[in-house]
Amino acid sequence: MDGTRRTSFGGALVAALLVPGVIAAPLTGALADRVRRRRLFHGGCLVFHGTGLAAVAMLAGRASAPVVLAVAGAAGCRTPLLTGGLTSIPGDLLPPTALNRAFNLDDVSCNLAGIAGRPLPLPSRRQPVPPAPSWHWAPQPPQAVCSSSPYR
Repeated sequence: MDGTRRTSFGGALVAALLVPGVIAAPLTGALADRVRRRRLFHGGCLVFHGTGLAAVAMLAGRASAPVVLAVAGAAGCRTPLLTGGLTSIPGDLLPPTALNRAFNLDDVSCNLAGIAGRPLPLPSRRQPVPPAPSWHWAPQPPQAVCSSSPYR
């Protein structure tokens, strides 16, 4: 948003990243369940998503808004594999004796990101930031689902 100075573009960019993930979730989940090389598939999706986010960061303010939003939408289609999709991978990678610990670590990391992820960038800001209202610290619905789902 710093490159464009338009809040409407920032809102559209967030929507372009999130809405395709909601729409593509059933398709990407079915594909992830059927693909033979799951680690390669998930790794490729991570690389594609990261590359898409880097491209959005470089293009914002330099390319036209529809181009930036299209790149963000393409990257956003991989979002379901970065959240719930990665939770299914330990079952393929680890022996049964290590699964309980892996799923517990996954749950802790999801909860920790939901709680501590918001205030971490604050010290790097140039101007003082007012304290967030108390509702800001409550887990959002996706994080609440992530922290209470059975993972198996």
